Amino acid sequence: MLKCLFAACLLINLVTNTQAQIDSLANCSFASRYFSLTDLFYAQIKDKDSTQAFQYIDKIRAEAQKNKDTELALHADYFKLWYYQDGRQPNRVQLPLLANKLLTEVKALKNKPLEVEIYLRLAYYHYQLEKNYAAAFTNYLLAYDLLKNLSVETYPNKSYTLQDIGLAYYAFEDYETALHFLLEAVNTKPAYAYSALQTLNNVGLTYFHLNQYDKAITYLTKCRNMAKGMGIYSWVGIADGNLGQVYQQLGKYEQALPLFQSDIDYAFIDKEYANAAMSQLRMADIHLRQANTNLAASNLDKAMKLLLKSGNYPTAYKHLSYLFRLRARILWLRGKTNEAFVAQDSSDYYQDILKSRLNKLQLTRAHQETAARREAEQTRLVLASEQQLTFQRNGLGMAPSPGRITFILLGRLSTTPRAKSGSTGPVMVSSMWQAASKMQARSLWVPSPALVRAFWPMPPSPTRARFG
Repeated sequence: MLKCLFAACLLINLVTNTQAQIDSLANCSFASRYFSLTDLFYAQIKDKDSTQAFQYIDKIRAEAQKNKDTELALHADYFKLWYYQDGRQPNRVQLPLLANKLLTEVKALKNKPLEVEIYLRLAYYHYQLEKNYAAAFTNYLLAYDLLKNLSVETYPNKSYTLQDIGLAYYAFEDYETALHFLLEAVNTKPAYAYSALQTLNNVGLTYFHLNQYDKAITYLTKCRNMAKGMGIYSWVGIADGNLGQVYQQLGKYEQALPLFQSDIDYAFIDKEYANAAMSQLRMADIHLRQANTNLAASNLDKAMKLLLKSGNYPTAYKHLSYLFRLRARILWLRGKTNEAFVAQDSSDYYQDILKSRLNKLQLTRAHQETAARREAEQTRLVLASEQQLTFQRNGLGMAPSPGRITFILLGRLSTTPRAKSGSTGPVMVSSMWQAASKMQARSLWVPSPALVRAFWPMPPSPTRARFG
């Protein structure tokens, strides 16, 4: 009896607190309630089944309507859109339909911050669920066109969002475009200091891939110093590992080795064994270049044990490609030629997997962008033809010749179906295609805290952004 009474009191308390939480959000500005609403989504909506989630959303909408808060009611509908994309039960069919409806409403209210959020939600939907990368980047750019004119006071998530857009280009190895957005993120005040570490680190990574090593060192050192000052030592290790990679590339091995060891020490504290394994591999590479095969072999053995301990062994393609390449060199130096060839074949196998993944992504995006441009051009021709007919009907143009009429009819008949995305926004042709065939076995894309906080279903703990 007492147990039931206690449970009932807890439930009443939860309901009361929830209601108070919703009440406190009414009639506030977008910026002032942005993070509270985000926390509310994660606490009360994201991981619930659709029935529970939508019941809670209805509570928010009802409270908003009671307080005549149109924007909060609209944000409740946006929660449903967010749930369709990132909730426990995603809905690919309803998401674009609801997004288009919401865009019409937010544009009527001139709510630019929420319009940015909807475009981002569509970008994530196309990127994650539909694998329609052309449509994803179209929506990223539509978001950016609004975002660049919004202040942090109006849209507090600006720095994170700029970084997220940049990281999307980074994933395609389009480092020039990524740098544009990441530098803008660095120069935008973050909502909390922790995210500045991620931004500085990502700028350093991008400069590294652009072979601008001095700038890479500058930003990674800033990241390290800030992390140390804040007492966030996991990020000291992250920065040390990435700095070690830069010095390794420059041939400054004596500076690189202690940085890799620092990274290993901090990775052990966080139980990030795959990352510690990568630094062991980097150290093995240096020891091989210093003709110390015994120490290099010891590093490789430690790296393999760490990979097995991490649980990532079967799919750690970058690690395994690097490991077997180094093992092949050791075996060759020890005169074990046949074993060396086998190890090199293994390295090539894993490297081919990495290359095929990136090439598939890039080729898919290229095809989608080409289709979008073709569709846009055909639409333009049809509209121009219809306008010409209107002029002729109104006596404003020349009498149409048979050839012109045939062209118009063919233009209608040859119009292709809309691309899967249904998007008509601008398509950005980036500089990455000049380097589409080049695959550097270095850093994988690491999501920013914004991705974790706002949309991306990736590891919820701080991710070690590194060259890997």
